[in-house]
Amino acid sequence: MKVYWHTGGTGFEHYLHGIGLAFWLELKGTPCLHASLLSDDHHTIGLIASSQTGKSTTTLRLMQYGMSLVADDMLPLYRHAKGWRVYPGSHSLRLWPGTAHALMNGRQFEELPRVHEKFEKRRINITTQNHLSICEHPTALSSLYLLSRGPSSRNITIRTLAPSEAIIQLLKHSLIGDAPAALGLEEHRLRMMSRLVEDIPIKLVEYPSGFERLDSMCGMLMEDAGVCPNDGTHK
Repeated sequence: MKVYWHTGGTGFEHYLHGIGLAFWLELKGTPCLHASLLSDDHHTIGLIASSQTGKSTTTLRLMQYGMSLVADDMLPLYRHAKGWRVYPGSHSLRLWPGTAHALMNGRQFEELPRVHEKFEKRRINITTQNHLSICEHPTALSSLYLLSRGPSSRNITIRTLAPSEAIIQLLKHSLIGDAPAALGLEEHRLRMMSRLVEDIPIKLVEYPSGFERLDSMCGMLMEDAGVCPNDGTHK
């Protein structure tokens, strides 16, 4: 495997705490999914999605409904005798301009630091936002939702994936891409994903693009997960 490093752009801390940490965890036997993690007092859910398919937007909206951010972008999976335990990670979100302007109530987007000098995506520190909360303790994973957003999705649907389909989707959303094959980790990851789908519901959420149906989708997702929205914290 070769690593190509270019000067400028994002600092090394971004890669060290993201892909670099994911590589280290994978080598230690802990698979990492490209997902965000949210929790309330009783449920902890993961949102799995490819880049630019609504993961950060949905994460922010669910937080505005009262859920707490456990971790953004990287979900390490630790298997215990009583299920799957997850731990707090990054307490920041990376947002595109459209999401920030639509959901942040006029906050000056330009003041936020860029994720990369070549992109307009910005980083928001959740700990500085009074109306948003974070979870700072380990918790048990309740369910995983695979987000599928697109213009062909006229209706909002949530369905449980068959085990074979769920395993394929989980393997596709590895944070380190195709590296498990080069590292000889494929067999271990397949065993772990097989155990995960036996223990945790894996569900597909299909919904239309745009912000018009975002609240409806989040409402259906929370109802499906058993989460009650906190209207007092919704902005």
